[in-house]
Amino acid sequence: MSRSTGFVDTVQNILPDWIGLVAGLITQLGDSWFILLLILFLLIVTEEKSTRIGYLGLAWLFGKLTYVSMKQFFRLPRPDMPIMTVEQLPTYVQPIYEAIGFSDGYGFPSGHAVNAMIIYVGLALVVDYRTLKQRLIVAAFVAFTVGITRIVLGLHYLVDIFAGFAIGGIIVFFYYILVIRE
Repeated sequence: MSRSTGFVDTVQNILPDWIGLVAGLITQLGDSWFILLLILFLLIVTEEKSTRIGYLGLAWLFGKLTYVSMKQFFRLPRPDMPIMTVEQLPTYVQPIYEAIGFSDGYGFPSGHAVNAMIIYVGLALVVDYRTLKQRLIVAAFVAFTVGITRIVLGLHYLVDIFAGFAIGGIIVFFYYILVIRE
């Protein structure tokens, strides 16, 4: 499989370096720790939707198992193109950026893209706020933003993000068929 650094270079050359800190914060919306806390919080506060939220949590765990397995199978490296170095930041911010702006392990597919697609599109299917179309637009925007932050941070190639969206999309489709559509 051939992957290109061109898109990562282009995105990083357009944006100022400091955007790396912002991208590092936004990318947490697709991180497993945040997703787990979100699911647990929603299970506690939503009584009538808790079964659907619980099944969404299972769909997310299946997605996590899928992308971790695929990373081990393909063993494709990350771009290793950070938008900024830790040394560019004030010392009091450096530990935060180290924790949120870097990642190790394999790059294909993007776990953040899988997570964001499953959770935010899945939640759009569950909640009763505004119209389904509006909820899906917001969910797609959040998932897309999480995916872009992974490119901005230099942690994934564009194909990693697209593969993550595809995997997450397939899983959320089956979640819809099996749980929501009844």
